[in-house]
Amino acid sequence: MNKIFGIGLSRTGTTSLTHALRLVDINIIHYPTQSQIFNPDNSGCCDIPVIRFYKELDEKFPNSKFIYTIREKKEWMKSIKAHFERHKSSNKNPWELSNRLAIYGRIEFDEKVFSDVYRRHDQDVRKYFSNREQDLLIINICNGDGWNKLLPFINMDTTPSVPFPHTNKRK
Repeated sequence: MNKIFGIGLSRTGTTSLTHALRLVDINIIHYPTQSQIFNPDNSGCCDIPVIRFYKELDEKFPNSKFIYTIREKKEWMKSIKAHFERHKSSNKNPWELSNRLAIYGRIEFDEKVFSDVYRRHDQDVRKYFSNREQDLLIINICNGDGWNKLLPFINMDTTPSVPFPHTNKRK
């Protein structure tokens, strides 16, 4: 099987995607180290460290599948703000801080900056994969997308007997 890379921003369903793929025996790594991202022996990786390198990964691992988890922007902004408030930069290791800086341009939440990051990332992913629908799945797990979109994309036809996971939800 080809590698699978999740390239959605934080708080767009990356944890749920990871759990779903594991339920169908694809051992994807959530929030990998840099060496795990480029390791040819794993099934793939998911979350913001992958975003930093997805174009390189596309070149290094031809025929890989990329899953772009999205979320309605207004809801994402509320969720990412709360996430950054709960997970202060003072508690992060250098790898986590470097990922925050690389993706968000900041280590703390900034509404205008994050709004721009959301827009730019969306435009960049869609442009990069334009005319390559077979390589990119855009899925909105937060809005109810699940097995019906994921399984055909990864060429699986048996639906698990459990509901699509919705993990890491906040009240």
